Amino acid sequence: MIYHDQDFIFTHNLDYLMQLCSQLDKDFTGIDMKNINLYAVRARYPHDYIAAEPAEAREYYEIAVILKPRF
Repeated sequence: MIYHDQDFIFTHNLDYLMQLCSQLDKDFTGIDMKNINLYAVRARYPHDYIAAEPAEAREYYEIAVILKPRF
C-alpha cells in the first residue's frame, strides 16, 4: 500500500490488508487466507496465546510462501 502511495489504516488485520491489496493487484484475490487473522492478531499477545495445530501451521506456512514473492 505504501509502495502504491495508498492511504490505509495501520492494523494487524490481515483480512483487511488482503482486501486492500486485492484492489491493487488481482493476483491477491485467489488466495485463501483461511482463519490466519486469528493467529496473526491474537497470538502476538502472551495473555491470549493460542497455538496452531501442526496441520494448521503447515497451511499458514504455505500461505506465507505464496504471499512472500508478491512483496
